[in-house]
Amino acid sequence: MLIAALAAAVVAGLIWRQQLWLRQFELSAARTQARTLAGAGVRWAMLILHDDARAGSIDHLREPWALRLPPTPLENGEVSGYIADQQGLYNLNDLVREGVAATDAQNRYRRLLQELKLPVELADSLTDWIDTDAAQRGRGGAEDAYYRALAQPRLAANAPLLRVEELAQVRGYAGEPWQRLRPYVTALPQSGLPLNVNTAPGAVLAAAVENLGHDQAEALARTDRRHANVALFRNTLPPGAIPPAETAMSVASQYFEIVVEARQGEARALARALVQRAPASAPRIIWQVYE
Repeated sequence: MLIAALAAAVVAGLIWRQQLWLRQFELSAARTQARTLAGAGVRWAMLILHDDARAGSIDHLREPWALRLPPTPLENGEVSGYIADQQGLYNLNDLVREGVAATDAQNRYRRLLQELKLPVELADSLTDWIDTDAAQRGRGGAEDAYYRALAQPRLAANAPLLRVEELAQVRGYAGEPWQRLRPYVTALPQSGLPLNVNTAPGAVLAAAVENLGHDQAEALARTDRRHANVALFRNTLPPGAIPPAETAMSVASQYFEIVVEARQGEARALARALVQRAPASAPRIIWQVYE
Protein backbone atom coordinates (compact mmCIF):
# COMPACT_ATOMS: atom_id res chain seq x y z
CA MET A 1 0.00 0.00 0.00
CA LEU A 2 2.88 2.35 0.81
CA ILE A 3 4.44 1.70 -2.58
CA ALA A 4 1.09 2.31 -4.29
CA ALA A 5 0.64 5.59 -2.38
CA LEU A 6 4.14 6.73 -3.32
CA ALA A 7 3.55 5.84 -6.96
CA ALA A 8 0.26 7.78 -6.95
CA ALA A 9 2.00 10.81 -5.43
CA VAL A 10 4.73 10.65 -8.06
CA VAL A 11 2.18 10.41 -10.87
CA ALA A 12 0.16 13.29 -9.42
CA GLY A 13 3.31 15.41 -9.19
CA LEU A 14 4.23 14.61 -12.79
CA ILE A 15 0.73 15.50 -13.98
CA TRP A 16 0.83 18.79 -12.04
CA ARG A 17 4.24 19.66 -13.50
CA GLN A 18 3.02 18.81 -16.98
CA GLN A 19 -0.04 21.03 -16.58
CA LEU A 20 2.15 23.83 -15.25
CA TRP A 21 4.54 23.48 -18.17
CA LEU A 22 1.65 23.49 -20.65
CA ARG A 23 0.22 26.61 -19.01
CA GLN A 24 3.57 28.39 -19.17
CA PHE A 25 3.98 27.33 -22.79
CA GLU A 26 0.52 28.65 -23.68
CA LEU A 27 1.22 31.99 -21.95
CA SER A 28 4.58 32.30 -23.68
CA ALA A 29 3.01 31.56 -27.05
CA ALA A 30 0.22 34.07 -26.38
CA ARG A 31 2.76 36.75 -25.42
CA THR A 32 4.68 36.14 -28.63
CA GLN A 33 1.48 36.32 -30.67
CA ALA A 34 0.39 39.53 -28.93
CA ARG A 35 3.78 41.12 -29.55
CA THR A 36 3.71 40.05 -33.20
CA LEU A 37 0.20 41.47 -33.56
CA ALA A 38 1.25 44.80 -32.00
CA GLY A 39 4.24 45.01 -34.33
CA ALA A 40 2.00 44.31 -37.32
CA GLY A 41 -0.25 47.13 -36.14
CA VAL A 42 2.71 49.52 -36.25
CA ARG A 43 3.44 48.53 -39.86
CA TRP A 44 -0.23 48.96 -40.76
CA ALA A 45 -0.23 52.47 -39.25
CA MET A 46 2.88 53.31 -41.28
CA LEU A 47 0.98 52.39 -44.44
CA ILE A 48 -1.82 54.75 -43.40
CA LEU A 49 0.71 57.58 -43.00
CA HIS A 50 2.27 56.76 -46.37
CA ASP A 51 -1.12 56.85 -48.09
CA ASP A 52 -1.91 60.15 -46.36
CA ALA A 53 1.31 61.72 -47.66
CA ARG A 54 0.40 60.73 -51.20
CA ALA A 55 -3.11 62.15 -50.78
CA GLY A 56 -2.05 65.66 -49.75
CA SER A 57 0.58 67.83 -48.10
CA ILE A 58 -1.54 69.22 -45.22
CA ASP A 59 -1.86 67.37 -41.92
CA HIS A 60 -4.80 68.03 -39.60
CA LEU A 61 -6.88 66.20 -36.99
CA ARG A 62 -9.77 65.27 -39.27
CA GLU A 63 -7.67 63.01 -41.48
CA PRO A 64 -7.91 59.19 -41.29
CA TRP A 65 -4.52 58.83 -39.58
CA ALA A 66 -5.78 60.93 -36.62
CA LEU A 67 -8.76 58.65 -35.90
CA ARG A 68 -8.20 56.29 -32.96
CA LEU A 69 -8.78 52.61 -33.56
CA PRO A 70 -11.06 51.39 -30.74
CA PRO A 71 -10.58 47.87 -29.35
CA THR A 72 -11.30 45.68 -32.37
CA PRO A 73 -12.06 41.99 -31.75
CA LEU A 74 -9.82 39.38 -33.38
CA GLU A 75 -9.71 35.61 -32.95
CA ASN A 76 -9.08 35.08 -29.22
CA GLY A 77 -8.00 38.71 -28.79
CA GLU A 78 -8.26 42.33 -29.84
CA VAL A 79 -6.16 45.24 -31.09
CA SER A 80 -6.41 49.02 -30.63
CA GLY A 81 -4.17 52.00 -31.25
CA TYR A 82 -3.60 55.52 -32.44
CA ILE A 83 -1.20 57.81 -34.30
CA ALA A 84 -0.11 61.09 -32.69
CA ASP A 85 1.49 63.97 -34.58
CA GLN A 86 4.72 64.84 -32.78
CA GLN A 87 5.27 68.15 -34.56
CA GLY A 88 2.18 69.51 -32.88
CA LEU A 89 4.04 69.23 -29.56
CA TYR A 90 6.93 71.12 -27.98
CA ASN A 91 10.22 69.47 -28.95
CA LEU A 92 12.32 69.41 -25.76
CA ASN A 93 15.51 69.00 -27.76
CA ASP A 94 14.99 72.53 -29.10
CA LEU A 95 16.17 73.84 -25.72
CA VAL A 96 19.79 73.32 -26.74
CA ARG A 97 21.38 73.95 -30.14
CA GLU A 98 24.90 72.67 -30.81
CA GLY A 99 25.43 72.11 -27.09
CA VAL A 100 24.35 75.63 -26.06
CA ALA A 101 21.03 76.89 -24.67
CA ALA A 102 18.77 78.37 -27.38
CA THR A 103 17.17 81.60 -26.11
CA ASP A 104 13.98 81.56 -28.23
CA ALA A 105 13.24 77.94 -27.42
CA GLN A 106 13.94 78.61 -23.73
CA ASN A 107 11.36 81.41 -23.71
CA ARG A 108 8.74 79.23 -25.40
CA TYR A 109 9.33 76.42 -22.93
CA ARG A 110 8.98 78.75 -19.97
CA ARG A 111 5.68 79.97 -21.37
CA LEU A 112 4.55 76.35 -21.66
CA LEU A 113 5.54 75.67 -18.05
CA GLN A 114 3.61 78.76 -16.92
CA GLU A 115 0.60 77.67 -18.97
CA LEU A 116 0.67 74.30 -17.17
CA LYS A 117 1.27 75.98 -13.79
CA LEU A 118 4.66 74.34 -13.35
CA PRO A 119 7.85 76.01 -12.00
CA VAL A 120 9.79 77.79 -14.74
CA GLU A 121 13.01 76.56 -13.06
CA LEU A 122 12.32 73.21 -14.69
CA ALA A 123 13.71 74.73 -17.86
CA ASP A 124 17.10 75.12 -16.15
CA SER A 125 17.38 71.53 -14.95
CA LEU A 126 16.39 70.11 -18.33
CA THR A 127 18.79 72.39 -20.17
CA ASP A 128 21.61 71.24 -17.87
CA TRP A 129 20.62 67.64 -18.60
CA ILE A 130 20.96 68.20 -22.36
CA ASP A 131 23.76 70.78 -22.76
CA THR A 132 27.41 69.78 -22.94
CA ASP A 133 28.89 72.08 -20.31
CA ALA A 134 29.30 71.51 -16.57
CA ALA A 135 27.99 74.92 -15.46
CA GLN A 136 24.75 74.86 -13.45
CA ARG A 137 22.01 77.15 -14.73
CA GLY A 138 20.18 79.25 -12.12
CA ARG A 139 18.62 77.91 -8.93
CA GLY A 140 16.85 75.03 -10.60
CA GLY A 141 19.78 73.71 -12.61
CA ALA A 142 21.51 70.40 -11.95
CA GLU A 143 24.78 68.99 -13.21
CA ASP A 144 26.75 65.85 -12.29
CA ALA A 145 27.41 66.94 -8.69
CA TYR A 146 23.67 67.00 -7.97
CA TYR A 147 22.99 63.60 -9.55
CA ARG A 148 25.98 61.91 -7.89
CA ALA A 149 24.57 62.85 -4.46
CA LEU A 150 21.23 61.07 -5.03
CA ALA A 151 20.29 57.81 -3.34
CA GLN A 152 20.61 56.22 -6.79
CA PRO A 153 23.57 58.12 -8.29
CA ARG A 154 23.71 58.92 -11.97
CA LEU A 155 25.18 61.51 -14.34
CA ALA A 156 23.56 64.14 -16.53
CA ALA A 157 23.11 62.85 -20.08
CA ASN A 158 24.80 65.88 -21.72
CA ALA A 159 23.02 64.86 -24.92
CA PRO A 160 19.60 65.28 -26.56
CA LEU A 161 16.72 63.24 -25.16
CA LEU A 162 16.02 59.98 -26.96
CA ARG A 163 12.49 59.59 -25.53
CA VAL A 164 10.37 61.85 -23.34
CA GLU A 165 10.29 59.16 -20.65
CA GLU A 166 13.85 60.22 -19.88
CA LEU A 167 12.37 63.31 -18.22
CA ALA A 168 11.63 61.26 -15.11
CA GLN A 169 15.41 61.14 -14.48
CA VAL A 170 15.80 64.94 -14.55
CA ARG A 171 15.73 67.06 -11.41
CA GLY A 172 12.21 68.24 -10.54
CA TYR A 173 10.33 66.22 -13.18
CA ALA A 174 9.42 62.98 -11.40
CA GLY A 175 5.78 62.52 -10.46
CA GLU A 176 3.21 65.22 -11.19
CA PRO A 177 5.37 67.54 -13.37
CA TRP A 178 6.12 64.68 -15.76
CA GLN A 179 2.49 63.59 -15.87
CA ARG A 180 1.28 67.13 -16.54
CA LEU A 181 3.83 67.74 -19.29
CA ARG A 182 3.48 64.40 -21.06
CA PRO A 183 0.58 65.34 -23.42
CA TYR A 184 2.37 68.47 -24.66
CA VAL A 185 6.02 67.55 -25.20
CA THR A 186 8.09 65.26 -27.39
CA ALA A 187 11.74 64.42 -28.04
CA LEU A 188 12.62 64.47 -31.72
CA PRO A 189 16.03 63.72 -33.24
CA GLN A 190 16.00 67.01 -35.14
CA SER A 191 15.90 70.45 -33.53
CA GLY A 192 14.38 73.53 -35.12
CA LEU A 193 11.47 71.71 -36.74
CA PRO A 194 8.39 73.87 -37.39
CA LEU A 195 5.31 73.50 -35.20
CA ASN A 196 2.23 72.13 -36.96
CA VAL A 197 -0.45 74.71 -36.12
CA ASN A 198 -3.18 72.36 -37.35
CA THR A 199 -2.49 69.78 -34.63
CA ALA A 200 -0.90 71.68 -31.72
CA PRO A 201 -2.96 71.74 -28.48
CA GLY A 202 -3.88 75.05 -26.91
CA ALA A 203 -1.06 75.05 -24.33
CA VAL A 204 1.56 74.56 -27.03
CA LEU A 205 0.06 77.33 -29.18
CA ALA A 206 0.10 79.64 -26.14
CA ALA A 207 3.78 78.83 -25.68
CA ALA A 208 4.63 79.41 -29.34
CA VAL A 209 2.70 82.69 -29.78
CA GLU A 210 3.70 85.45 -27.38
CA ASN A 211 0.85 87.34 -25.66
CA LEU A 212 -1.68 84.67 -26.61
CA GLY A 213 -4.04 84.08 -23.67
CA HIS A 214 -5.19 80.68 -22.45
CA ASP A 215 -8.79 81.02 -23.67
CA GLN A 216 -7.63 82.45 -27.00
CA ALA A 217 -5.25 79.54 -27.50
CA GLU A 218 -7.90 76.97 -26.66
CA ALA A 219 -10.27 78.58 -29.16
CA LEU A 220 -7.60 78.31 -31.86
CA ALA A 221 -6.96 74.65 -31.01
CA ARG A 222 -10.35 73.35 -32.13
CA THR A 223 -10.16 69.90 -33.73
CA ASP A 224 -11.81 70.96 -37.00
CA ARG A 225 -9.13 73.51 -37.94
CA ARG A 226 -7.61 72.98 -41.36
CA HIS A 227 -5.34 75.86 -42.29
CA ALA A 228 -4.03 75.50 -45.82
CA ASN A 229 -0.94 77.54 -45.00
CA VAL A 230 0.73 79.39 -42.14
CA ALA A 231 -0.45 82.79 -43.36
CA LEU A 232 -4.08 81.78 -42.85
CA PHE A 233 -3.32 80.71 -39.29
CA ARG A 234 -1.57 84.01 -38.56
CA ASN A 235 -4.68 85.82 -39.77
CA THR A 236 -6.73 84.12 -37.05
CA LEU A 237 -4.56 85.46 -34.21
CA PRO A 238 -6.10 88.11 -31.96
CA PRO A 239 -4.68 91.67 -31.82
CA GLY A 240 -1.50 91.90 -29.75
CA ALA A 241 -0.47 88.28 -30.28
CA ILE A 242 3.10 87.96 -31.56
CA PRO A 243 3.69 84.77 -33.55
CA PRO A 244 7.16 83.34 -34.15
CA ALA A 245 8.80 83.58 -37.55
CA GLU A 246 6.74 82.05 -40.33
CA THR A 247 9.42 79.38 -40.84
CA ALA A 248 8.89 78.23 -37.23
CA MET A 249 5.35 77.11 -38.08
CA SER A 250 3.90 74.68 -40.59
CA VAL A 251 0.72 72.89 -41.64
CA ALA A 252 2.50 69.58 -42.32
CA SER A 253 4.46 67.09 -40.23
CA GLN A 254 7.27 64.58 -40.62
CA TYR A 255 7.29 62.85 -37.21
CA PHE A 256 4.54 60.72 -35.72
CA GLU A 257 4.27 58.36 -32.76
CA ILE A 258 2.39 55.10 -33.29
CA VAL A 259 0.93 53.27 -30.29
CA VAL A 260 -0.65 49.83 -30.69
CA GLU A 261 -2.00 47.59 -27.91
CA ALA A 262 -2.76 43.96 -28.69
CA ARG A 263 -4.29 41.18 -26.62
CA GLN A 264 -4.04 37.49 -27.38
CA GLY A 265 -5.84 35.39 -24.80
CA GLU A 266 -4.66 36.70 -21.42
CA ALA A 267 -1.41 38.14 -22.80
CA ARG A 268 -1.05 41.79 -23.71
CA ALA A 269 1.63 43.71 -25.62
CA LEU A 270 2.04 47.45 -26.19
CA ALA A 271 4.17 48.67 -29.09
CA ARG A 272 5.35 52.28 -29.38
CA ALA A 273 7.26 53.66 -32.34
CA LEU A 274 8.50 57.04 -33.50
CA VAL A 275 8.45 57.23 -37.29
CA GLN A 276 9.63 59.84 -39.75
CA ARG A 277 7.65 60.34 -42.93
CA ALA A 278 9.44 62.07 -45.79
CA PRO A 279 7.27 63.38 -48.67
CA ALA A 280 8.77 61.15 -51.36
CA SER A 281 9.39 57.94 -49.40
CA ALA A 282 7.75 55.48 -47.03
CA PRO A 283 7.91 56.22 -43.28
CA ARG A 284 10.93 54.85 -41.43
CA ILE A 285 11.17 53.82 -37.78
CA ILE A 286 13.40 56.00 -35.58
CA TRP A 287 12.85 53.82 -32.51
CA GLN A 288 10.41 51.13 -31.44
CA VAL A 289 9.81 49.61 -28.00
CA TYR A 290 7.51 46.97 -26.55
CA GLU A 291 5.99 47.33 -23.11
